[in-house]
Amino acid sequence: MEEKGFKIQFPENSNHLEQDEEYFLLEYKGERKNLRCHDYSEIYSVPGLYEHLFYEKLKCNSPETVCAMLEHEVKQSSDDVSELVVLDVGAGNGMVGEKLLEIGVETVVGLDIIEEAAKATARDRQGVYDAYYVANLTNLPDPIREELLEKDFNCLTTVATLGFGDIPPAAF
Repeated sequence: MEEKGFKIQFPENSNHLEQDEEYFLLEYKGERKNLRCHDYSEIYSVPGLYEHLFYEKLKCNSPETVCAMLEHEVKQSSDDVSELVVLDVGAGNGMVGEKLLEIGVETVVGLDIIEEAAKATARDRQGVYDAYYVANLTNLPDPIREELLEKDFNCLTTVATLGFGDIPPAAF
């Protein structure tokens, strides 16, 4: 099935594959190649591929789930969702940031280690984040560290980045 100028196909028998070996076949711009499901740089480079792969085909709904849980918990407290100042770690292409805005969060800052994620956010979800940083949390450049400290965050989100060793414990 062709969608958005690309086709994806999953291998017939992939039950034996480890998480870091899982892959799919991508047909895009006349090329066919296998991509691992964790080849984020390449996935983000194709408009709509991340959403199609993980949310439409693999039925991931983590951004909705996590943001709904956050909204519920904040409503149970005396706080207001609009007063949250959120650091979205592993922000990717902005899907979580977009959901945070939908529940009423007014200030969201994105951070990801992958440059292509920032480019995908600028391309697909422009304006979702008040700021977006490309940096490694275990080795933040001083100017970025200083800017983040000035933000006075009172909430941190991280969705889809805690599995598979994407963010090491030292980042926290």
